[in-house]
Amino acid sequence: MKTLKTVKEITSAIASIRNRGKKLDMDIHVCAVSIAEHVNVHHEVSLVNQLIDAVSKGARVNALKAWFVQFAKVTYCEETKVFIPKRSDALDLTEAIETPWFDFKKEPEFSVIDSMEVIAKALKTLEKAMTGENAGKHKINAKHVEALRLVVNA
Repeated sequence: MKTLKTVKEITSAIASIRNRGKKLDMDIHVCAVSIAEHVNVHHEVSLVNQLIDAVSKGARVNALKAWFVQFAKVTYCEETKVFIPKRSDALDLTEAIETPWFDFKKEPEFSVIDSMEVIAKALKTLEKAMTGENAGKHKINAKHVEALRLVVNA
């Protein structure tokens, strides 16, 4: 791989990525709407599965899957990891066109995880469960709770 050396080269590459990304998003949307029409008419879903397999690793494939479930009248089989037809209401083509897959399901915001905060929260939850009205019903190992206390108090 040849890396970019100058700010001009890098900013040019960023602009190119931005433009190509927008074009690719719209190409996928046109294809997805076309596939939704196909499924609506033929109740055949192989093209849905082909598009899902074709999108790049960087694409938000879960948003595309959710879009297909909403608009293409298909369902996703967790066991086989493929879409299957679901006979239901007819396709609302206008809504499908006006709701691009890349805006359909927002990507979660990035957040930094603070391990001590997570451990302290877990400890608090366990301590509350050990002393609450249902204390005897939980499967809580007191040695684990004590180990968490040592970590939090370290």
